[in-house]
Amino acid sequence: VIHGSDAAETAQFEIGLWFQPSELNDWTPSDQGWRVEG
Repeated sequence: VIHGSDAAETAQFEIGLWFQPSELNDWTPSDQGWRVEG
């Protein structure tokens, strides 16, 4: 299931509806050092 929110603040609120903080993980993609975003 994929869902998109209209803003970062809305996403934070919606995540809180479904998940406990202990269920969330920090994740860094393995190619992070090779990508340039902007």
